[in-house]
Amino acid sequence: MTTARGSSDQAAPEPETSEPETSERDAAAPTQTDVRELLRARQEEAARAAGARAKWTVLEHFVHDGFAYQLRRRPSDKAPATVHLTKREEEVLARLFGGESNKIIAYELGLAPSTVGVLLFRAAAKLGAKSREELLSAYARTKKSPDQT
Repeated sequence: MTTARGSSDQAAPEPETSEPETSERDAAAPTQTDVRELLRARQEEAARAAGARAKWTVLEHFVHDGFAYQLRRRPSDKAPATVHLTKREEEVLARLFGGESNKIIAYELGLAPSTVGVLLFRAAAKLGAKSREELLSAYARTKKSPDQT
């Protein structure tokens, strides 16, 4: 009883193919990229809604390593059309516009120099100025506008 070499009752293994088997279920399933894009779109939508509520301007949004990031800008600090300065703030700003220092303004008005600083700070906040130069230019614009009396 001789058997031929290589012949056996077992089936020979089939050669491996480079193409993976795909089923209908796998073809219909979203890919990881599709899921990321959908997630990103939802996050951007939610971020826009949150940004609109907070009144921040969203400049750019992106996803990196599964985390969503946003580049936002604070609300515009531009002065509103009508700014209501107190009489004392107007008086201090007028003297500052005339070129006087805080100490001179304080002496002439009978105030402490720190009080003059506080009045200028409040006026700057109302006018949306961040520096002394911006404050003076904003004050000049309010004096030129016909809304102010």
